[in-house]
Amino acid sequence: MRVGLVAGEGGALALPLPAAPARVKETLLLGQRVDAHDGVQLGIADRAVPQDELLAEAMSRTTNRVAARTSAA
Repeated sequence: MRVGLVAGEGGALALPLPAAPARVKETLLLGQRVDAHDGVQLGIADRAVPQDELLAEAMSRTTNRVAARTSAA
């Protein structure tokens, strides 16, 4: 079984940083809205999917990830 945990003692700092940290900070401090395309460019989103495909894409990705972690009995 795999459990997602956040590492303590600063271990979470090993996570990848956004591609444009200065621009991300500016966006947050100014309260600017970010659409999906800009989120991908900033490195704060993995991908942009059209709204009408969003649910199918999310379900497909989740199903594939769960299936990849399931061991055959």
